[in-house]
Amino acid sequence: SLQYHVEITGIDSSLKDDLSILLKTKKLENKAIPNLFLLKRRIKQDKPVMLDFLRAKGFYSANIDPKIIQNEEDKTSYKLLFKITTGMPYLIEEINLQIQPENSLFKINSNQLPIQVAKPIQASDVLDAESDILKQAIKASYALAKLKKRKVLINHAKHQAIITLNIDSGPFVRLGEVTFTGNN
Repeated sequence: SLQYHVEITGIDSSLKDDLSILLKTKKLENKAIPNLFLLKRRIKQDKPVMLDFLRAKGFYSANIDPKIIQNEEDKTSYKLLFKITTGMPYLIEEINLQIQPENSLFKINSNQLPIQVAKPIQASDVLDAESDILKQAIKASYALAKLKKRKVLINHAKHQAIITLNIDSGPFVRLGEVTFTGNN
């Protein structure tokens, strides 16, 4: 059986820590593996996970170069090196906030959203923006507001993204007269 340890290079320590949690090769690092074929299979399973993670962080042109390096002194021990080249983070080129119905009076305060033009795009910020929009809608008396399908277009040539968030504001909700009945 073979022993291995995982090393990740090319990204900062906070990204490395978050990424390590997702990797099967890292989770199973302390368990011996019968042969190199199975180790290569684990690498093949982890590579798309790593790319998805990096894209979620705004690195859409990231490249991962995995290498298996045998220990010269102990031929049953290996280093699994993931060399990551992130490339430039993609920036937000444009944000489109589309509110339905078209005659809705609901207005979004886009200055308070976590996504801004010319800032790096991150999946968590897009999701947080949607949540913030719903909170703004409820606060503005559009308690039945719903999110519709979002669209994020990535332009690889320009390293930029166009985000379109679709919101159905629903009707303006007003609380009418309140009447209490019953004993005391």
